[in-house]
Amino acid sequence: MMLATDQNPDEHGITPRARQFLALRESVMERWEREVRARVEGAATLLRPVLTNTLPAFFDNIGEALSAEHPRRNATSSNNSAAVHGGERARMTSYGPDQVVHEYQILR
Repeated sequence: MMLATDQNPDEHGITPRARQFLALRESVMERWEREVRARVEGAATLLRPVLTNTLPAFFDNIGEALSAEHPRRNATSSNNSAAVHGGERARMTSYGPDQVVHEYQILR
């Protein structure tokens, strides 16, 4: 699975609660994938790397943002992973903006 470009392998500044959140990434992403494939038009035919794209990195960024000791203020600070996900959808699929929004609603 894809990792953030600003990786933090030592989990510097990550609180125990955020570590618990990050430990759920695989199960959350698997459930998200199932739900998106079932509920978002056009998602069922996408290969997994195209479908998940930058969302695992975005998930990691959320975990970092949950840690007061980590310098990331929010999941999108100092990165463009969320925007890249939408841009990849526009370039690599026949998705419309509403389908990208639906994906994020399901992730939420």
